[in-house]
Amino acid sequence: MRTISAAMMVAAVVLAYSSTASAQTTRAYILIEMKAGSETQDAISVFGRLGNCKGIAQSLMPNEVIAAIECNDLASLNQSLTTELGRLKGVSRITPIVLYPGLH
Repeated sequence: MRTISAAMMVAAVVLAYSSTASAQTTRAYILIEMKAGSETQDAISVFGRLGNCKGIAQSLMPNEVIAAIECNDLASLNQSLTTELGRLKGVSRITPIVLYPGLH
């Protein structure tokens, strides 16, 4: 049941975020796993302030957030995942599911 739900979340985020990418952008779909008892809303709210990136996120299961993120380049994506998301209180793991580097 959990596998089916995760796959449905990925499909929903992919469909919701299928906008045309601007020149040389990098897009990724990620799974953010939160520690038990952590607020997933904290991880979701950070997507409104990611510097050179834009993204959307949704939590459909406790302690998990699925997100789509698009950045100006791969370095900006790395910065957002490691610095801005990775240091959030309650985040235990960030797993990239799909990465599309250098879209035109």
